[in-house]
Amino acid sequence: MILLKAPGVFGYRAAKALTMSQERIRELFYRYFNGLSGPEENRELAELLQDKDREDQIRQLLQEAWNNFQPGNPLFSQGDSERLLENVLSAVENIKEEDIPQSRPLFGWKSLAAAVAVLLTAGWFFLREIDTEPVGETVTSSLQIDQDFSPGSNKAYLTLSDGRDIVLDHADPGLLTTDGQTRIIKEEGDRLSYEPVSEKISAEPAFNTLRTPRGGQYHVVLPDGTKVWLNAASSITYPVHFTGKTREVKIEGEVYFEVAKRSRENEKIPFIVSAGEMSVEVLGTHFNINAYKDEEQIKTTLIEGSVKVRTPFASSLLKPGHEARIESASADIRVARANTEQALAWKNGYFQFQEASLEEIMRQLSKWYDVDVRFEGKPLEKKFSGEIPRSATLVQVLEILEISQVRMTLSDKVITIRS
Repeated sequence: MILLKAPGVFGYRAAKALTMSQERIRELFYRYFNGLSGPEENRELAELLQDKDREDQIRQLLQEAWNNFQPGNPLFSQGDSERLLENVLSAVENIKEEDIPQSRPLFGWKSLAAAVAVLLTAGWFFLREIDTEPVGETVTSSLQIDQDFSPGSNKAYLTLSDGRDIVLDHADPGLLTTDGQTRIIKEEGDRLSYEPVSEKISAEPAFNTLRTPRGGQYHVVLPDGTKVWLNAASSITYPVHFTGKTREVKIEGEVYFEVAKRSRENEKIPFIVSAGEMSVEVLGTHFNINAYKDEEQIKTTLIEGSVKVRTPFASSLLKPGHEARIESASADIRVARANTEQALAWKNGYFQFQEASLEEIMRQLSKWYDVDVRFEGKPLEKKFSGEIPRSATLVQVLEILEISQVRMTLSDKVITIRS
């Protein structure tokens, strides 16, 4: 990786007297990324980034570094990655305004920090644009921001069988309430769980609904021991005590399940998830369902075990590592191999994109950062692959997109993308 090797050291004045070479650019980037540069070198790097005559050199360096970057092979350990990013962000904050030339920047200093993260910290950022535009076409980046937005967090609302609502992110850990013959407990680490008060079962089933807002996520252990994770803008409705020959729940949005195996009198009790007109029947297995209404497909991705996916007109049995796709406009089921890592990325704390359009990316960002998105002009043909941590702020994510020359503004909780 070219950015890990520091070429020979040049004096500042000698370097200024010479035409800026590719080796010098590498050296300055290396020293800055590692927190080794001094004020003069920072100023030199600032001037370099402002110099439009050197645009090709800088882009070549970034492209060269990017082409050598392999997400599966981190360039640094997690600790080193965090240290590098901290150094970069610290350096950005410490650069004095008077030290930076006032000509129009090629990359803003915040964008440089994003570029550093993109290139060097596999555990933090990477997003690669797949070129679909004619060679030679250029787009001027113009990121305008009036405020930043923090990433989503563990927050949700619980609606009890009597209609009462509990705001879970404001509740203290411990016993929340009793619904029917079941205690509802908020555990440390923001997880909801259920505990029966007695073996008596009410004749009238009591149902709870757990829902996350935009910018929220939550984890619940259902009364049968099934573990459930809700992504942003999602919900699940379930009984506080499962009875009968099936265990049935209803969902909207995106939900991941680790279903507990249950049987009664040697008879297995199937677990059934309904999302609109689709249902998924399982016994004990791990799977993810993406059933957002603004997506073109409902996707059921099987991690382990087996599931049967049904619509009013078709059914299909899935094998691990496969997913069922149901088009919103039809009830047909298409089965294909799944990118399970991508399907579970949200649960594991990051976004992952594979040849995704900007519209696809923005739908996810909108839900996680609780902002709206507006497109102006013709649809962009750019495609992106890569991953971004969900712990990043919205501006950090937008600055990564800015590097790919996407023109955006962020104002009043609305991202406007112009083409």
